Amino acid sequence: RMFAPHRILERDHWAPLAATLGFEVIDLGAGIWEGQGDVASFDGTTILFYGGRTDRAGLKAALAHFDGEVLVIELRQPAFHGNMALLPLPAADKILVCQDVIVGDGLDRLAARFGGWRLDPVSEDEIRSYATNGLPIGDRWLAPSVVPKRVRDRVAALGMKVVELPMGELCEKAGGASRCLVCHAPGVLDALSIPEENRLAAVRVAAELVDPALDLGPELADQALDRPGGRVAERADRVTFDLLGDVEQHVDFALLGVALHHALHDAHHP
Repeated sequence: RMFAPHRILERDHWAPLAATLGFEVIDLGAGIWEGQGDVASFDGTTILFYGGRTDRAGLKAALAHFDGEVLVIELRQPAFHGNMALLPLPAADKILVCQDVIVGDGLDRLAARFGGWRLDPVSEDEIRSYATNGLPIGDRWLAPSVVPKRVRDRVAALGMKVVELPMGELCEKAGGASRCLVCHAPGVLDALSIPEENRLAAVRVAAELVDPALDLGPELADQALDRPGGRVAERADRVTFDLLGDVEQHVDFALLGVALHHALHDAHHP
């Protein structure tokens, strides 16, 4: 249930694919709920966010579908998703947190649940350059090359291997990063059925066929992004399925998402 009017009908395209993959498709029926961008997990706790794009009604409707311990955090702009405010790094036993965008007692509750020593601060300026949008996979952190050096050095000092990804076409022109391109769905491997036409080889062929649409063109580089003076724009919420947990499958589903999205939408609009 997307915030941007031109994205509201996306669920009508994604629902059949999700059902084919083996997921139960649920329409929450209320509010704005932008899915994986407002969900994180750490130390056995699910963290849900609202106040950016997801609203109270959408959060309330989604809460019924989360089992176990849930911690709800309210955000303010420029964090339009939780993945701009907070990044769990399980391999380092730390969480990167931008306290500037967390409303009320949210930071105190994070410290009470996880321990203040596990919260590693990043600034509002740093999250505008994707400080919390790199993708952790085990002890590796797949970080867009635009992430500030201080943050990259800090994550490396925590014992993680920082892998820089050249994502200028996405980060600079459209918005979003490696973490934004992945929706983690643990515990569903045995239930999956991936259509052959949606695997990497088939998607590469599809991408070649729609290559003109995939070229955002120089004119987009001159357009203002979502936040004045910031790098992060509204396209920072691509939906793909991280289902099998390794890099090759991340790439497989990421390309699936890109091919389907560009087949359905004008490439120049978030």
